[in-house]
Amino acid sequence: MPDLDTTQYGARTIRRMDTAIKTRSTMSKHRPLYDKAINALADHIVKPGQMLRDLEAKREQYPETFYDQERQRLIRWARDHDSAVMGAMNDYLGAMGAEANKLRVQADADRPAADRTAEMMERQQLLASGVRAGDLLAQAEAALEADRPRRAAFLVDVARSMGGVALGDLPNRVDDALDEVDEKRSQARAIEDEAEENYRELEVLRLRALAAAGVGLNHDGGAGTGTQEALVRANIARKLAAFHAGGDFSDPKVEEATGAPSLVS
Repeated sequence: MPDLDTTQYGARTIRRMDTAIKTRSTMSKHRPLYDKAINALADHIVKPGQMLRDLEAKREQYPETFYDQERQRLIRWARDHDSAVMGAMNDYLGAMGAEANKLRVQADADRPAADRTAEMMERQQLLASGVRAGDLLAQAEAALEADRPRRAAFLVDVARSMGGVALGDLPNRVDDALDEVDEKRSQARAIEDEAEENYRELEVLRLRALAAAGVGLNHDGGAGTGTQEALVRANIARKLAAFHAGGDFSDPKVEEATGAPSLVS
């Protein structure tokens, strides 16, 4: 039986698919997970899709039995590997989400009181208690050591209002610590934005590659172009909703909440 020449597939596909995303700053810490996802996508969905396209183009060169068998083999190849490809993509998204969440937890560990009135009352109580400004500065130092710069800033401000005490470089160190908190929050947002953009591109590539490989939405033979694009958007929305919620990407509660169906069963 004749066979298809597959030497042209693989590396070329990976390079082409990867170029646009590599120009962004996918965290080097999680780059191996991203590489694993895009390599799996290229090797197990895009590759059989390309081979299927070539098979169709050269159909007259092959015996009918071989053509039918090879076509079904390529479709099964993409369909049977899709769950592993999705798993690799979700591993990447989950790792980026965990990294962002870690930074956000650190940044939010010292959140100010939601009730400004309570803060004002504490200020008045401290001023009326006869506590010395030096004691407040000592508490501020301790708060700074405990990674609570907002608390430290509050205590420094109260001590400053008392007067008669040298603040030294404590206010500057508190400001630096507050800047670090803001930077962590900015980093968390940047990581989430990057992960979302990369994942969105991977998911669009995956769904289009499945269609090219003869695997329809829900593995049922496909849908119209307009319907397919709508489902692609809904699928991405569902996954990203789970990502931002810090949950399981296949969690049916997330799917139910977003009203988005799973495209590939």
